[in-house]
Amino acid sequence: MVTSLANGARQRRETDATGTSEGREAEVLALLAKGATNAAIALELGISENTVKDHTRRIYAKLGVQNRAEAAAWYAEHKDAG
Repeated sequence: MVTSLANGARQRRETDATGTSEGREAEVLALLAKGATNAAIALELGISENTVKDHTRRIYAKLGVQNRAEAAAWYAEHKDAG
């Protein structure tokens, strides 16, 4: 799953015009890694803060991380992979 998120994030962003969950998760992860708050992410993506929280929980589970700092570190290591 981790490899899927890392390797497919850019491709999904380019090909997924419907904003499906995994495409949104990649967008949320990128913004989260930049230090954006849930409120800022919600505003940027046009979704509710609760939806951001749901995506964040799924991201943590897929990446095997416990918090935003770990998710941001994972993103920094893998954003150029692929």
